[in-house]
Amino acid sequence: MRGDAFFGTVVYRVPNSRPNGTLGSPWHKQIAKWEDDEITIKETNDLAEGSLYNHIRTNLANAPAGQKCVLVYIHGYKNSIECSAMRAAQLAIDLEVPGVTAFYSWPSKDAAGGYTADAASVEASEKHVLKFLERMLDETGAEKVHVIAHSMGNRVMARVAQKLLEKPDRRFGQIILAAADVDAEAFEDLAQAYPKLSERTTLYVSKKDMALEASNWVHDFPRAGYMPPVTVVPNIDTVEVTSIDVSVLRHGYAAESELMLADIAALTRTNPAPRERGGLRITRNERGQTFWTMQTPAASPALPPPKP
Repeated sequence: MRGDAFFGTVVYRVPNSRPNGTLGSPWHKQIAKWEDDEITIKETNDLAEGSLYNHIRTNLANAPAGQKCVLVYIHGYKNSIECSAMRAAQLAIDLEVPGVTAFYSWPSKDAAGGYTADAASVEASEKHVLKFLERMLDETGAEKVHVIAHSMGNRVMARVAQKLLEKPDRRFGQIILAAADVDAEAFEDLAQAYPKLSERTTLYVSKKDMALEASNWVHDFPRAGYMPPVTVVPNIDTVEVTSIDVSVLRHGYAAESELMLADIAALTRTNPAPRERGGLRITRNERGQTFWTMQTPAASPALPPPKP
């Protein structure tokens, strides 16, 4: 539902037996081991907008130096607020985020037939997402604010970045752009803002992403998160992750693949360049531009797990 933005906190139940990269095991595996390992929402609490940022500030004030971070997750097409909340919780735990994790849930239809409506809704959410991120940067006392934008969520993030350039003193830590459902040509223009706003920006792309393949067909133009062609923007690291095969649509790899989770965790902790991260091989596209290819353990050593 469109309208005013609402704010609050969420309390989760996250079983220790839950496999990394999942919201819980498939039902037949839960029956086999006679255990419910799904992430579930136990409680929600409404807050006034200003109270949310004060709440985050209070939590971060008690964290040790170097661990006062905020991770913001912006979901893609066909996601309910409940699903977005649980995905944010999963990312917080699997990435071992030192600090606070937040999410912005723009109004999705959460239906396969809602693609056009979702596209309109995500564009209409620009002013709300802009204000949300501005206040995260300005009012929480965070040492770093990281952003993960997935799929259609990249559309609003790209436009918000243009507005944030108007105040260049604001700066993110990592900006992670996964499976970006954005016109590739428009992205190359809009994305030039990201390096000016972040320590590092990483674009993850795949040629097996079936959701983006469908979007390519619908729009009749390439998507930034799909290849070929490989989208490369100066001062942004493009990483091809075609070798990752974790779901039927191969679209949710950023949250579902342990290799991806390890790569993102490394970025949020120490900001290593691609050549300093295990399992990434330098490659060039048809225009001679440099990008990186993530290799599976069969081709290269696995990426190290996140360290506390």
